[in-house]
Amino acid sequence: MDITDYLDQSKVLNREIDRLTYARDASIYRLLPEFAVRPKNENDIKQLFKYAHKSNKSITFRASGTSLSGQTLTNGIIAEIAYNWNKIQVSNNGDSILLEPGVIGEHANQALKKYNRRIGPDPASMKAARIGGIIANNASGMTTGKPCNSYNTMKNIRFIMGNGNIYDTSDANDYGKFLQSEIELVSELGSIRDKIINSEKLKNRIINKYRLKNTVGYTLNAFTDFDEPLDIFAHLLIGSEGTLAFVSNIELMTIEDPPYKSTGLIFFNNINDACDAINDINSTKVQSLELMDHACLRTAKYVQDAPYNIKELPIGTSALLCEFQDFQESKFEFLESTLKNVIKKYNGRLVGKFAREENERLKLWKIRKSLFATVGSMRKPGTSIITEDLCFDIENLNAAINDLHKLFKKWNYEDAVIFGHAKDGNLHFNLSIDLESKTGIENYHSMMEEVVEMTVKKYDGSLKAEHGTGRNMAPYVEYEWGKEIYDIMWRIKIAADPQNILNPGVILNKNKNIHIENLKPMPAVHDTVDLCVECGFCEPVCPSKEFTFTPRNRITVGREISLLKTKNVEISRALSKDHSFNTQLTCAVDGMCEIGCPINIDTGDYVKSLRNEQHGKISLKTARWMADNFKITVFTIGLLIKLLELTSYIFGQKFVQTALSKFNKITKHRVHSWNPKLASIKKQLNKRDLASETTYLYYPSCINRTISADGKGNSLIDIMSEIAQHCGIKLIIPDNVEETCCGTSFSSKGYKQADKVIFKKSINLLYSVSNNGKIPIIVDTSPCTYKFQNPKTKLFDATMNKWNKLKFVDIIPFLKNITEEIDKPPLKKKIVLHPTCSTHKMEHLDVMKKLASNCAEEVIIPQNTSCCGFAGDRGLIIPELSTNAIEKNKQYLSDEEKQYDGYSSSRFCEIGLSTSDQNYVNIALLVREYLLNK
Repeated sequence: MDITDYLDQSKVLNREIDRLTYARDASIYRLLPEFAVRPKNENDIKQLFKYAHKSNKSITFRASGTSLSGQTLTNGIIAEIAYNWNKIQVSNNGDSILLEPGVIGEHANQALKKYNRRIGPDPASMKAARIGGIIANNASGMTTGKPCNSYNTMKNIRFIMGNGNIYDTSDANDYGKFLQSEIELVSELGSIRDKIINSEKLKNRIINKYRLKNTVGYTLNAFTDFDEPLDIFAHLLIGSEGTLAFVSNIELMTIEDPPYKSTGLIFFNNINDACDAINDINSTKVQSLELMDHACLRTAKYVQDAPYNIKELPIGTSALLCEFQDFQESKFEFLESTLKNVIKKYNGRLVGKFAREENERLKLWKIRKSLFATVGSMRKPGTSIITEDLCFDIENLNAAINDLHKLFKKWNYEDAVIFGHAKDGNLHFNLSIDLESKTGIENYHSMMEEVVEMTVKKYDGSLKAEHGTGRNMAPYVEYEWGKEIYDIMWRIKIAADPQNILNPGVILNKNKNIHIENLKPMPAVHDTVDLCVECGFCEPVCPSKEFTFTPRNRITVGREISLLKTKNVEISRALSKDHSFNTQLTCAVDGMCEIGCPINIDTGDYVKSLRNEQHGKISLKTARWMADNFKITVFTIGLLIKLLELTSYIFGQKFVQTALSKFNKITKHRVHSWNPKLASIKKQLNKRDLASETTYLYYPSCINRTISADGKGNSLIDIMSEIAQHCGIKLIIPDNVEETCCGTSFSSKGYKQADKVIFKKSINLLYSVSNNGKIPIIVDTSPCTYKFQNPKTKLFDATMNKWNKLKFVDIIPFLKNITEEIDKPPLKKKIVLHPTCSTHKMEHLDVMKKLASNCAEEVIIPQNTSCCGFAGDRGLIIPELSTNAIEKNKQYLSDEEKQYDGYSSSRFCEIGLSTSDQNYVNIALLVREYLLNK
């Protein structure tokens, strides 16, 4: 019997590299699965359950794998539900929303934004965490407490039992069906409920424990809150971490999300003053109140444009981050004034002023939301980062924090930080631990024993408030709840999953050492990525996700291979080949992962280094020759394009595309495939010196010196010249520009020396022609602009001194400034924009939208736009990469919107995005049409 007897082979990931990929998550644990599967629908889940029962294998469901307690790891079967489970359905004018488990939390909120609503759960990982994990862990978060957690906002839920039966609480008939079909389970649930309700001791214990946020064990308040067996079981599923059934969708009641927000960071002299101020600040109607100790505040050195200087931060300074939310901005004056009076009472001070603009607010929130990763980045090499999640009554918070600080000092955890949701008394602490030595593990175990005893015995607090029980608190569930209630939890598990196939060992585990077993080593791989804590925040923006690897996968598999090497295990040919394809060949090196990463790791830099290591002497010399003779290189490429155009004219485009596609595969992607949009330039006027008032240097990228801007032979250089001439702007194109390039075409492939040579050549030319940097330089391709503005190329001081004096201006803000000065109504047309990765990184998204809105009546930017995957010529080397990425970029467009004219600011991106129904061109063509009606 084989899994492929139940699921199609395309849904089964059973290579060695697949097992290594799913051996890690964001926690401190590592388990090597037998294989992974990607079920696509409910029937696949039912078939998977059949296989598991007949083969006696376990199943662990995994969405984003951002969970911190080891819930998404197993030595059985991993069932990844991040993809194909992305349905979003808004109902009742946004009052509720139906979500499948693969939906990213932030995407759910985007769907609700126009209603000024959002879902209640609000974890710090919202940009990466998916609904499956949010529900499985009974998440709450920063701006919402217990009343708005997953449990309390659940309206309906649809789930599949291990026996394959499907139930949906939105269907009244399923209540009777559940009673008839799940006789033993219903009987056990009834017996447990009677036991709890008839015992004042048990009932009061459960009610009392849920006075605080609590996610330890199963959600036993289901027995005190509901009567119907289906309702009881449905609510037991919230926080059950995939141990009772599979949730295929859930309908959540939403909460208000006022459009106006005001955020303030308040400093206090010490943590005691901050804690003392909590209740009074709560009374000012703040929506959010986040506590951070001194160690937290010091992590701001990783935050760009931090609102304070950590070097000037007095020892002991602690903070509360607060936020007001309202439907009327005018109310903030009074609210802020009231809060300032409270701050004075506790010797606090507001850092700067209250931030109301989104960009300024996000800078304040980034300090708080990035703590797990930023603390992890500060750890010593070879150590791991852990985070724990405790909850106390507010009146005990100050004392509990002081006790924790003493414990950390006792066990020499000097880098520990404490932060949390002050309104709920919910604390998190992060610290780095040595899990690769016996002493380090023993110290961690002893420290945790003391934390548990202090939390439960001294303060009757919760050992978990929102992160889930997982593996690291499973040994302590009985300690917190007592044997009688612990036995009830086991009865629930056995009744719902008698064969124990659903995520065994998680939540309930009789092995008291499970939390210090299967610990995850963190070997060094490359200095560009060694600080990664495997949080997964980078994954949603990756163009190769689902096709091959994500940035986290590339790092984790690199670590796994490093582990094999340290054990002198020979790397199999299959693993080496798969690693090369999934990591080196299919990474777009677009740098978007750096935006998602809290500590700004660009996995593309790691991949570029790997590519550099793979180049032989001949390859390196060829690249160097091309850099030294770039005019010839570009001319040759242009000639080849014209030759392919001629061949296409004679034999037909389909023939050429098919032939080169086959060669691409036969040569293992050494020969490029062909895209007919790669049209050569028919005629280039190349106006180099147009008389006018305002002067700019114009740097046309090598792409636009070679390839037509619209697939019809027209040159972007000529189009830019027409715009400039109409607006009275003087554009100077440097002589010998054909010999230069920003270097991206070399650096992206790992040719470091060739990149350095041509970048230096370009800087020297531009410095000379710009009158030593006095004339600004317009660059007509956004990725080239970004490379010029942010070179990672190591250069000599003399070159860097010249570079520092140059002012590079991207085509988007340049054209935006032009159109703002024109008194003319926008064109009556609807358009779609694709911001390039560089547009995102340069924070030009709003600038691009404003430019487009100046020129067209309706502008659409698809939600969650990311890299198109074309990545220079990568879309010709691996066409599937671009196809995969573009499909995900366009999934938010309606069929009608997929036919609108599309605009971007990089010709390769435009080529990749174009279809038979929709053509993408440079946004300069829109500006020309707006200005000149052409």
